[in-house]
Amino acid sequence: MAFSYFRFRQGRAKQAWAAIAGVAVLTIVFEVIKALPLSFARYPVTSYVLQSPLQGLLKRILQDESINANRLFESLSPVVWLFVLRPFILRKALSWEVIGALLLMLLQADTLFYFGGAYLEPWSIVFSLVAIEALCSCKDYRLAFASLGTAALIKEQAMVLFPMIGLGAWAIERFQWRKLLNLGIWFTVSLIPFLSYFLYRRDAHISRKVDPVGLAELVNPTRLEEWLFRVTSQFSTLGAWLLLALIPLVIFYSWRSRKRFFNEEFFVLGAALMLALFFYCDKVSIPWSGYPRFHLYSFALLIFIATGLAFRQRSRLLYLYLGTFGLTQLPGFFKLWTFHDELNVNFFEHYEAPIFLPIHPVFKYAEAAHGLSPGADVQIIEMTGLGMLKQFEMGYSHYANRYRVQISNTTIEKTDFVDPGLRPLSVLIPLVRTANLNLNKKHGLYFRNPKLQDAAILRIEQSIRGVGGSWEEVIDSNGQRLGFISLIR
Repeated sequence: MAFSYFRFRQGRAKQAWAAIAGVAVLTIVFEVIKALPLSFARYPVTSYVLQSPLQGLLKRILQDESINANRLFESLSPVVWLFVLRPFILRKALSWEVIGALLLMLLQADTLFYFGGAYLEPWSIVFSLVAIEALCSCKDYRLAFASLGTAALIKEQAMVLFPMIGLGAWAIERFQWRKLLNLGIWFTVSLIPFLSYFLYRRDAHISRKVDPVGLAELVNPTRLEEWLFRVTSQFSTLGAWLLLALIPLVIFYSWRSRKRFFNEEFFVLGAALMLALFFYCDKVSIPWSGYPRFHLYSFALLIFIATGLAFRQRSRLLYLYLGTFGLTQLPGFFKLWTFHDELNVNFFEHYEAPIFLPIHPVFKYAEAAHGLSPGADVQIIEMTGLGMLKQFEMGYSHYANRYRVQISNTTIEKTDFVDPGLRPLSVLIPLVRTANLNLNKKHGLYFRNPKLQDAAILRIEQSIRGVGGSWEEVIDSNGQRLGFISLIR
């Protein structure tokens, strides 16, 4: 795809069409032969493949947890967007409007959380922004389609943007019917890599159905209340209203800039709204109504378009408007920042809201205070019932390699110590810390019930003391209780 695009840019159409035909033929051949392994098919593996050298570097040379390679790789996506993708692909210099758009995106706490995590969205969003700028600023729909196809190969939901971006490409050609064939070819070719992945995913019997909800579920007041609660929790009530009111402002300033209503920005805005609407109307997504990850693309596209219009039109109203929105996001930003108090951030997700388990501090305390030595038997009691430590070896490979670690996972109502009979045995009980960036109304306060937590801790203490174990509280430098440690000899 990249080769064919740059061949077209250089005026070598025959080589470009040959590359496109080769991609199509290879896709058909691989589908017939089915030569590739199917174990990777849950997600597109583009991001995982690109970060594999970093995985090896951190794990083998720096002896760091492999998940931190994911976090570092995803965190680098905005930097690469600013200093590599835009200058070399779009031929765009660094500008204040792009810096302003990025700052507004990352001031939003949930967006910053996901850009600093091990999730696939950041690079997909970055390539989506490249596609948007190629379409709206460079008027290059070939590059826009190719970039969006790349975004879809990193995270699937970028596919939902394609229809509206296709209409935006046609808008560049002033909706001329004779241009549809060329547009259609590029549109289709850009989909081929993702469709190839989709066929392999189907062959691996991994399906993600797309079924619309019924009318009753669409207007269900309980679900709508949950969605509104999550959105206003994510952006704040004022911030959510400002984003809603930003939509007509973008339409107005886009019309004033282009002198026509159905222009590129109009369809980019349509793509952002379509993606948000897709997740609300999708039956599979019902249990996650209002999930912040569902809004990442829509939020990024809306802010990017609005910021570009503000600088292009030199609109004081848009400057003031976007600045006010940024101020509404500062409380959440600083709340998240207070949880980044260690080099290695400990976090998992509970009902789509980040919670923190102080694994590192509790282990370090056990090593310093109790002389925890390599090869020792360690039991970690997780009081969530969610199985957050199922991937302990990946998230905390240093401890998994150093000690013989067992994970005891029960619900907080039934948490107890089950003696495995190993001696000596160190028992670690890390306590959950909730960031509460984006609470789920039904489940968000689950871990803040002090009666449940204190009752669980008492049960564990009694069980451990019953077999002659010690019991010690772990407190950080700020006086906050991190968990408990027991040594059974």
